[in-house]
Order: sequence, then structure tokens, then C-alpha cells
Amino acid sequence: MRSGLAALIGRPGVGKSALLNRLVGEKVSIVTPVPLTTRGPVRAVQSGPDLQVVWMDTPALHRPRHRLGERMVRQAHAAAGDADVVVVVADAGAGVTSDDEPALTAAKGSGHPVILVMNKSDRVEPAARIGIARAAAGETGVAEAFSVSASSGEGLDDVSRAVSMHLPEGPEFFPPDVVTDLPEPVRIAELVREQAFLMTRQEIPHALAVEVDEITPREGSEVIYVRAVVHVDREAQRKILIGAGGKMLKRMGQTARPAIETLLGARVYLDLWVKVTSRWYDRDELLARLYPD
Repeated sequence: MRSGLAALIGRPGVGKSALLNRLVGEKVSIVTPVPLTTRGPVRAVQSGPDLQVVWMDTPALHRPRHRLGERMVRQAHAAAGDADVVVVVADAGAGVTSDDEPALTAAKGSGHPVILVMNKSDRVEPAARIGIARAAAGETGVAEAFSVSASSGEGLDDVSRAVSMHLPEGPEFFPPDVVTDLPEPVRIAELVREQAFLMTRQEIPHALAVEVDEITPREGSEVIYVRAVVHVDREAQRKILIGAGGKMLKRMGQTARPAIETLLGARVYLDLWVKVTSRWYDRDELLARLYPD
């Protein structure tokens, strides 16, 4: 049995979360078109007969503008340091750019084996895919590079095999049926935040966070009551999220609820509230609750 940790690191928008979900065959990390969607480390488990890889999705490496950003970058670096293998994810269409340098520097500085993954290869001509990986390896000095697609799954078996060769022999970290160790309140909060991002797109996503403060089975009923608070920075943002007559908030709850019901295995009454929490992204005590290490 080989078992160990593989950290996915990279700049914003390269598809680390989509890769994680495809690798383990289940949606664990939320995915949106909004850069910097992932705000904390997400562990997902890929188990086989003689292998267990604990993949770690990490916040994108970027230039932080507040305490939340600083926390995200710190957690990404910590994941690289804790891993047995560091997988740097870049965009096959763009090639390796200067924006990928922080991830490559962090990976090489970790002292662990480094694998380079050129994601989104489905957007590149088939004949050019192998050449892109080879060119990227030559440019970066990384010995192992692969052209993959989180969308189609192409190339991911090769990545899994390459990662497994660097893992130490040892027992499983988790039982084979465990896919993630994220607590239910955190997973629910992420599913709500995903819908909020998709509905507001560029208007307010980076100014909102979600916190679940109650999950209670209703007595005499099969319904589970879930209360979640959406924190925003300003009153104008609260009004946008609620919408005219509460329509936006209601639609957010309706679209998030099916995934939450699948997660909990029961019918859910989702009670969403929007609260103005000024500069929540600079408040350490709140960030420690929302995005724990």
C-alpha cells in the first residue's frame, strides 16, 4: 500500500478545483468562473486496492489585498510544505507564464517531488498537446509534465500513476469510503457560496462569505433545518443579494438546496439570511471560523 498527500497549487483560473473533483470522481470543491473561488484547503481522497492519494486543493497563489488573501496564500504554501508530492497546475492554452512563477517557486522550494500539469488541453489542438507538456517541462526544469483535461478526464490516469510513484509505503489515512474530511457545515456553506457566485458573477462575489450556524433535524419530520448567514461588506451588496421582493435570495436557496439534500441524504429546509459584516475579510476571528487551517 502506498499512501500520501498531493497538493494542487497554481495561479487563479487554471482549474485546480475541477481537477480535484475529476480525480476523485465526486464534487468536493465548488467550481465557478470567478477567480479565487477556493478560499481554504480542500482535501479529497482517491482510494484504490493498493493506493490512497489525499489530494489537496489549495487557494490560488496571488498578490493579497487583505487578511483573507494573506490567509489563502499562507495556506497554499503550507499545503505544499506538508505534501509528499506537489502538483503545479497551469493553463495549456496560455502555456507557462510569469504568473505561474510563484507556484513553481513554492513547489521547488518545498523539497518534495514536483509534477507539472497543463490543464484545459481540450481547448488545444490534439496534435499540439504532447508538445505543450514537453515544452513546459523544458521551460520550467520540472522532470514530469502532463497535458490533461479536467473537463474530459484526458491524461488524469497518467498523473495519478506519476503521483503514486512518489508516495511512501504506508497505511491508509482514511477508510476507503471516505471522499473528504470537510465538515458538513463547511460543505453546505460552500454549496451556498457557489450559487451566490454564479448568480452575481462580477458584481459582489469577492465581498461575500457564507457561514452555516445551524443544522437541526425537525422533530417529528424527515426534514433537516439548515440556517446559513451570507456575510457581505456593505448594505448595497445586501440589497443585491436579497433582490426585489427577496427573489434573488429565494432563487439562491432553490438552486443550492438539491446539492445540500444529496449531501445530507434528506429533505432540507434552507433558511438564508444576509448580514452586513463590515470588512469581514480583514477580521481574523471570523476568517478562522470560515476558512480554518
